[in-house]
Parts: sequence; C-alpha cells; structure tokens
Amino acid sequence: MKLILKFFTIFFIIINILQSEVIRVPNERFKTIQDAIDFSFEGDTIVVKRGIYSEGLAFYGVSVTLVSEYFFSKDKKDIEETIIGTEGTVINVIGVDKELNITGFTISGGASWDGAGGISITNSNTNFQNLIVKNNLGGIGAISVEGGSAKFKNLYIEGNIGIGTVMLINDSANVHFNNVYFANNANLFGRGGFIAISNHSNVEFENFSYLNNINLHNTKLKDMPVPGFLMNYLKNVKKSDIPRETAEGIQLFNGSSLIVEKSLIWSDDKQQLYFPVKLLLEEEEEDEEENDQNDFIIEKSKFTIMNSSYNGNKNSIKINESNSVIDFGNDVINSNDNNFGYNK
Repeated sequence: MKLILKFFTIFFIIINILQSEVIRVPNERFKTIQDAIDFSFEGDTIVVKRGIYSEGLAFYGVSVTLVSEYFFSKDKKDIEETIIGTEGTVINVIGVDKELNITGFTISGGASWDGAGGISITNSNTNFQNLIVKNNLGGIGAISVEGGSAKFKNLYIEGNIGIGTVMLINDSANVHFNNVYFANNANLFGRGGFIAISNHSNVEFENFSYLNNINLHNTKLKDMPVPGFLMNYLKNVKKSDIPRETAEGIQLFNGSSLIVEKSLIWSDDKQQLYFPVKLLLEEEEEDEEENDQNDFIIEKSKFTIMNSSYNGNKNSIKINESNSVIDFGNDVINSNDNNFGYNK
C-alpha cells in the first residue's frame, strides 16, 4: 500500500512539472508582463528580458515564479536594467496561498497616495529576492505586508518616500528580511516612522543595514529630493493635511515583535527606534475617530537585538515599560556609548 501511495505521489509531481510552462516576455503573444501573468497557471515560470516595463503587476491567488534573466545569468545588470514602474502600486499581491517567487527586478516609479508605491502584499505567501526598490512614493513608500508570510532576501531599498511610513508590516504578518540595505528613505509627514510593525506582526532583520533615513516634515516642497514625476502628487497636499508632529525610526505597535541580528542601525542623532504609547494623536483629541486610535495599542511589543552594531544617542530608543519589552542579546555595539541606552 505504501509503495502504491509513493508511486502516485511521484507520478503527480512529474505531471505537475510537465504541465508547468516557461513563458518569455516580451514575445509575439505576450507584449506585457501582466499579459503573461493573466495567462499563467500555478507553477509556471515567467522570464522577463531586460527593458523598461511601464505597468503595474497584479497577482490574485495564483502562485507562479517571475524572474528576470538574472535568474540564469547572475549578472547584476539584469536587475538594474529590468525595470518595472507605474503610476500606482507597482506590484500588488492578494490571496496567494502557495509561495509566489519574484527575483531580479528594479521596482521604481510607483506612486500611490493611499497604498504602497512599490510592493503591496495582502494575505499571501511570498518570496522576493534580488530586487532594487527605489524612488517610489506612497502612503507606504516602498513595501506593505498585511497578513500572511513574506521573505525578502538581497534587497536594496533606497530613495523611497512614505507619506505615512516607508515600510509597513501589519495584521499578524510574519516577515523575514535577510541581507537588506534600507537607506536614504524619507518620511514626508506621517506618524508611522520609517518602518512600522503593528498588530501582532513578527519581524526578523538579519544582515539588515538601516542607514541615514530622513524626515522631510519641515522641508520646503522645492527642496525635497523627489523625482520630477512624483512632484505632481506632492503639489496636491493641503497644508491642513500635514500634522504638526511626525514620527521617526522603527516603530512597534500592539503586540508585535522585532528581532535584529547581525545588523547595522546607524544615524548621527535621529531617533531610530520608537515604542509609542499613543500614535502621536494628542493634537487632534477633538476628532472622535482619531481618539479611537489613541486606545488602539493594548498589548506589549518586544524588541530584541544581538550581534549588531548601533550608532545613536540617548534619544535613539524611546520606550514605555508599560507598553514594550526590550531585550539586549550578546555582542551589541554602540559606537557612541558603552551602554545601549534608552529613554523611559
């Protein structure tokens, strides 16, 4: 009986491999990447030639593998010169249960006022590798993960502008980052800092470089380091929409956890890690909807750091003991102080 079951298992694996297809883009049939995605079936592989693809990609429920020629060549030029961008969210993934794999692209030029400019993942299982995510603008500038599970490896995230935050991990999402460079991104006038981790989400940074991210809250529009095609979005901002106070750094909300290992957190004097009791909404207490959010944080969050190098000052970590737990593991180096200090 066991031999029969084993035979049928192997048989169905072989059938699935034979049925999967390799689709190359562009070709006579598929002029765009989305055309190929819409045609594909679970297990198919889509290979994209070097070029600029002015389109947004949507994955709804179907697990495929999307790669540039870097997958075969290992030539970094294939990452740099296979560019996907659109005036909206560049990559949108919803409800993909089996692992979706994306490798070897530059994600640039996304602009979504309400959503993520670069990559949006909702209730899915994803694996993103060897990507450049740069010069995107959105309510969430670079990447949003809402629920599900996501793995990111060998990512270069730079020059993105978040209206609310640059990267959001939310709704019990489990996310692992390995070998990620997160630098020179900007928070425009949001309260989510540069990275917001909320609602029972679990995040691990391994070999994560977090460098010189900036707050543009008090910067004049003409002085903002924004590509021209994104400037039209910012011109529509009303002064009344801009809060008087914004947040910086990495923030943990409501029962979430962050583990940092073999990583570098570096900034001369800016607050880098923030565990808020409230969402900086005191200035709008008369607004009932905003007041509801003040009661939103109800469970402790936890931050753990080990085997990492850190540069900061007494304001770099801000926590409240009633809301957060902080754990310092082995070999934590603060270049400015022998103690990894924080303010209560």
